Amino acid sequence: MPAAVNNAVSLISVTVQVKVESVPLEGCLMNAVTPKRFTIAEYHRLIELGFLTEANHIELIRGELIQMTAKRTPHTVCSSILCRQLDRLLGD
Repeated sequence: MPAAVNNAVSLISVTVQVKVESVPLEGCLMNAVTPKRFTIAEYHRLIELGFLTEANHIELIRGELIQMTAKRTPHTVCSSILCRQLDRLLGD
């Protein structure tokens, strides 16, 4: 079986499921969608299947897949300044 088809078939075990509830809102009904929370095992399975890579900068936070921003120069500068200040305050 081709790799792409195999990955798609394997993904079935980690498909996103949502819970839909009917919510009354001023005389009309609306559907509220509750997003599925991923488990650590499902997150790792997505990585194994190649759907998530380090280049995606995706992290699992409280069950949600969150795209993180890449570290850039301002981040590096602030981190360096913070480390130096902590060294001065706390010593060795």
